[in-house]
Amino acid sequence: MKWWARIKDAALKVFIPDRLIRTKYEAFKSLLEHDYLCHELLAQLETWYHERRLIDVQGVLSRYRVLHGALAAMIGRLQDMAPGRYGPLTERLREIDERLRPHRVVPRVADPSAPFCLPLQDIPAENLLRWAGGKAAHLARARRELGLPVPSGFVATTRAFDAFLAVSGLRRTIDERLAELDIEDSRAVRETAGFLVSQVAAAPLPAEMERALDACFRKVFGGRSDVPVFCRSSAVGEDEALSFAGQYESVPQVSRDRLPAAVRRVYASKYAEKALVYRVTNGLADAETPMAVLVQEMIDARAGGVAYSRNPLQPDVEEIAVYAVWGQGDILVSGAVVPHVFTVSREKSQVVRLKSGRQASKHVVSAEGGLREEPLTAEEAGLPPIGEKHALTLARWLLQLEELFEHPQDIEWCLDGEGNLRLLQSRPLQLRAWRPPACNPEVLEEAVETVLSGGETAASGVGSGPVALIRSPEEVSEVPEGAVLVTPALHSRLAAIAGRLHGVVAETGSVAGHFASVAREWRIPVLVDVSGAMKSLAPGTVVTVDAYRRKVYRGRVDALLDCECHPRHRLDDMPFWKRFRGLLDGISPLNLVDPGAADFSIQGCRTFHDLMRFVHEKALQEMFELGGARWGRFRGARKLAASIPLVVWVLDLDGGLEDETRASQVIEPGRVKNPAFRALWKGLSDPVVVWPEGLRPLDWNALDRVSGGIVDFESQTLNSFVAVSSDYLNLNFRFGYHFVVLDVLCGETAERNYAALSFQGGGAGYRGRRFRVLFVRGVLSRYGFEATVQGDNLRARLQQVSRPQLLEVLETVGRLLGVTRLLDMEMETEGAVEAHVAAFLEREAAKAGKRP
Repeated sequence: MKWWARIKDAALKVFIPDRLIRTKYEAFKSLLEHDYLCHELLAQLETWYHERRLIDVQGVLSRYRVLHGALAAMIGRLQDMAPGRYGPLTERLREIDERLRPHRVVPRVADPSAPFCLPLQDIPAENLLRWAGGKAAHLARARRELGLPVPSGFVATTRAFDAFLAVSGLRRTIDERLAELDIEDSRAVRETAGFLVSQVAAAPLPAEMERALDACFRKVFGGRSDVPVFCRSSAVGEDEALSFAGQYESVPQVSRDRLPAAVRRVYASKYAEKALVYRVTNGLADAETPMAVLVQEMIDARAGGVAYSRNPLQPDVEEIAVYAVWGQGDILVSGAVVPHVFTVSREKSQVVRLKSGRQASKHVVSAEGGLREEPLTAEEAGLPPIGEKHALTLARWLLQLEELFEHPQDIEWCLDGEGNLRLLQSRPLQLRAWRPPACNPEVLEEAVETVLSGGETAASGVGSGPVALIRSPEEVSEVPEGAVLVTPALHSRLAAIAGRLHGVVAETGSVAGHFASVAREWRIPVLVDVSGAMKSLAPGTVVTVDAYRRKVYRGRVDALLDCECHPRHRLDDMPFWKRFRGLLDGISPLNLVDPGAADFSIQGCRTFHDLMRFVHEKALQEMFELGGARWGRFRGARKLAASIPLVVWVLDLDGGLEDETRASQVIEPGRVKNPAFRALWKGLSDPVVVWPEGLRPLDWNALDRVSGGIVDFESQTLNSFVAVSSDYLNLNFRFGYHFVVLDVLCGETAERNYAALSFQGGGAGYRGRRFRVLFVRGVLSRYGFEATVQGDNLRARLQQVSRPQLLEVLETVGRLLGVTRLLDMEMETEGAVEAHVAAFLEREAAKAGKRP
């Protein structure tokens, strides 16, 4: 009831002004706490974006929700301070939040309703991708529209997955864990992945879903219970613009009674370490990639492999590539063998080349379930796994699929025991140009030394870095940022560290491996089948991988690396970063620069930052009004008769001012009893701090040159505010566009004492403001503060110090705040930051008679 709040406020002004002062101060103090949190969250979001930190979408959304809540609380506290005056702020926040909705809402809403299971041929065409995921949808179309031999099967739909998460209560658990996940912290990723995988694998399927699985099994396989099936991932987003190659688990040779457990294993693989890193790195939200499970008849394959409708490295060449191995094809895509390669002319439909592979063993179906490895027979070792006739059939399929999906295709296939080919997968083929002419000088400088040459290009490009050797997939987490990885085999788990790699050299593997697909997505140069790589490349040695020429050079070859034609990192192209940018555009920009300007109003607030600035400014004005003449002899805010050009108002909470000041409107700094304030003021008024004559809260002449004259020199809103008790100080200082919040408890008990400082803002650009806070951090750290910087926001804290030590530090802090005016406009390099820090410490040491 706004009318009652206004009447109550008026009554307090007349009859109990002291209570009103403290009521407003409590609201003000709460407002400042939420303001601090808002700036902290804003700085974190800006840092994540500008530094391209690899974080889950949930991390951004959760910070947004907390930021929105803290800003709403700020508005609420301002409305408490001035009932009835700022009501429209709530609606303004709602309008901005609604405008940002497209950037903060994951573009898919979970739907836990039936159908939970459908045979491939029964999935409605309009719902194929949404219900069945990429892999199953493509196979359904290939079977339905082209009549290709796809193994019989059905799909546990994405709605079944949504129902599983809803009934088990895991959706909230997953979102909370992902919101705090730092993909660049390998240990945290392992712990999060391990926890989520165990939770998902252990949760039972809903009873209705189990019944649907059983009914669909009976319908597709004619009531037979002895048909072994293959449970495969088919997530939304998989086998589309991104391949997710090898990131999810497939469960082979599953009996009917083990089907629910196998489905849960596929679900759980969505949260395995490599899948988590791949998804987050590629900017997809967890809710955007719900998991469907493709359940198909298990084929006891005589041979298997991969085929491309175009050469992924030479797309302009009119050739089809068919890769074949003995046994199940998983041994090929895992990168463990070198396959036989049939090259087929697209124009003449004939095999033009056959390259022999190297394979000593194969994977076959085990009677006990799953797969087992066994050596090739003597006959198999001497022959290709398939003949030319099979290669030409696969080539014909590829051309049909390419026409159907209107894009070059990457397929997986197998040959059953009766000699029949089966289509197991079809997805868009990632293509890379072979040799950009401008990046391909014919002759390198003679000084360049070739360390290795040969092998096969699995992903083209050039990259350089120190060599890192690993001998097993378990060692991937130890690979440092920017490394050239040298490994015996091209394992799919390398996808978990794709963002760290500048190149890969493997002794085995092929273009057809899962990681090769990921590397082409990430534009990482990869050489495979490079004999002796593990012995020839020493750890730590800087090399340059030239996948175009299939060579490894010693050192960094700038002639190759500095070419502008090389494909660059693709983060900016990802939908996540585009949505993040859109979100920041409604949060971060500060349009309300001058509190005295006409547009400094509720209607002028266009972003969260504008609202933060407006609310903070109006809260300060509400507190400043406490010092007006209408309060008479009551203990309102007094203006400080400052000897330096700062406009400061002081509010006594309890024992912070001398009793004789109660009737005064203006007081001298010496009448403030609070020891922390006295120490700080001593530093601010030290002769070492130069305050030019006529300065108004800071050097307006210099600032005017920077700000283009937009500041009103006569503005009376450019004030600072101090609240003091006998041992407590809360200070909000303004130096033009710079904001300082200092919170201090300085009593007799060292264990309780602390000083917390927040420093933010400035009139320069982002780099200048950031360098300024780095300078402040550099100084404060030398005095025992724990200081952190996010963007242009600094937060520092000093704890458990004796009163004399704290007062000495606060005097230094006063000098530090005084000399940092306009430093954001002077410091342009990190070297300048270090020089300013050294100079300040040297002056302080000389003043104290100590070494810096």
